[in-house]
Amino acid sequence: MNRKLIKPALMGVIALSTVFILQRNRQKKAEAEAAPPPAAEAPAPTEIPVEEAQLQAEAPQPTATPEPEVSLQRGSTRQEVLQVLGEPTGAMVISGVERLYDDEIEIHIKQGVVVRIPDDLSTARKASSVAEEKRSQVVAEREAQKQAAKVAVAKKQTSQPNLVIKNGGQRVDLNTLVGKGSVTIVDFYADWCGPCRQMEPHLKKLAQDPNVNLINIDIVSWDTKVSQQHNVRNIPDVRVFDPSGKQVGSRTHDLRKIQRNVEKAKKRL
Repeated sequence: MNRKLIKPALMGVIALSTVFILQRNRQKKAEAEAAPPPAAEAPAPTEIPVEEAQLQAEAPQPTATPEPEVSLQRGSTRQEVLQVLGEPTGAMVISGVERLYDDEIEIHIKQGVVVRIPDDLSTARKASSVAEEKRSQVVAEREAQKQAAKVAVAKKQTSQPNLVIKNGGQRVDLNTLVGKGSVTIVDFYADWCGPCRQMEPHLKKLAQDPNVNLINIDIVSWDTKVSQQHNVRNIPDVRVFDPSGKQVGSRTHDLRKIQRNVEKAKKRL
């Protein structure tokens, strides 16, 4: 090979190697600058002697200081009233004075300041509590009455229903019809009797009570067996029986007496 050609070729190789080495060094420097600094080592935990740790555990811990109780009086702010009593059960504004109601307690506030308040708020709150207890008792009693009415309705559905007996004036054994745990109205009547027809709607109204049953017995005429059996002399002949089957009062065609006898019988339920 010609020596004149070898020398320039070697010079080219050396120049390329130098460029490569410079580029590699620049790359390493850039990577070193971009890398995060090494994390510092965490200090070793300080060991507390056993006796000192025990003293620290036995030392009293600080407690939160309770907020002072707010006493309401004239001059107290509206915010203090709400803080003590909570949201009022009612409120209204009359002539620029706001009236707050908490059951039986009434507080007047003007321009955000109390101008009228019960002298003894604790007594007023006790009275309010008593009133609330009475209201709760009334509500409980009403609920008990509703439940009792439901029981009575269920009882009537399973007891002797209202009956109309038309058997041609034959004998009727009342002992098998009354005394079923409900008040029973027995009405001896006849289809041709005008006063009987007038009495009928009133008796049906009484029988709407779930504790009251109605039995209508057609006597047909005065000389039938049922008339003689029960000594029917006038019609309507209405008799009331208590839940045990015992007759209450006497036979009557007076609606007011019938109503009184029914009320007496109901007291024996």
